[in-house]
Amino acid sequence: GVATRLTDEPGFNGSPNWSPDGTRIAYLWSDNSPEILKIKSLAGDSATTLLDSDPLFKNLQGWSPDGRSIVYSRLDPATQWDLWVLPLDGDRKPRPFLRTRFNENNAGVSPDGRWISYVSDESGQTEVYVQSFPVPGGKYQVTTGGGGNGGWSWDGKQLIYVLSSDPLHGYEADVQSGSEFRLGP
Repeated sequence: GVATRLTDEPGFNGSPNWSPDGTRIAYLWSDNSPEILKIKSLAGDSATTLLDSDPLFKNLQGWSPDGRSIVYSRLDPATQWDLWVLPLDGDRKPRPFLRTRFNENNAGVSPDGRWISYVSDESGQTEVYVQSFPVPGGKYQVTTGGGGNGGWSWDGKQLIYVLSSDPLHGYEADVQSGSEFRLGP
C-alpha cells in the first residue's frame, strides 16, 4: 500500500510495460533526443540500458509472452514506422520484423506467442492486420473500412479492435484454433 518511485533520472520516462512474469518494467527514456529502452527489475535499483546507439525515434509496443524479447516500432526516414524485435538474451541485436514503405505500429503479440496484431496504412488507411510471430508470414487483414488495434484478450481467444467508423466502441472476434490464423464473426 505504499507508493515507491521507480525512476529518478532527469528527462522523460514513458511507455511503461510490465514483463509477462511481472518482475520487470520496460520503458523509454529520453532527454530531448531519440528514446533509449530501459528495463528495470523490481528486485534491483539499476536499469539495463538498450538501444542507446540507435539514433531513430522509437515506440515501445510490448513483450513477447515468454519475456525473451521486446517488440518496438522505429521511425525510419526511408520506410516510416517499422516493427522491430529486440531479443533480451544472446547478442541482443535488434532485427526488423516488418520493414516496408508503409507505417506499421500499435503491435501486440498474442498470449501464445504465435501471432502479432498491428496497424498498417498499406491500404491507404489504417487497418488491423495479424501475421505469424516470431517470423512474419501469412498476413491476415482484420478490418476493411479503417481500424485500430486494441490487442488480445488475456487468454488469446479474442482479438480486440476498433473501427474507424465507430471509434467509441471496441469490437472483438473469436480467434479460431488451428495452424492458420482465422477469426470468427
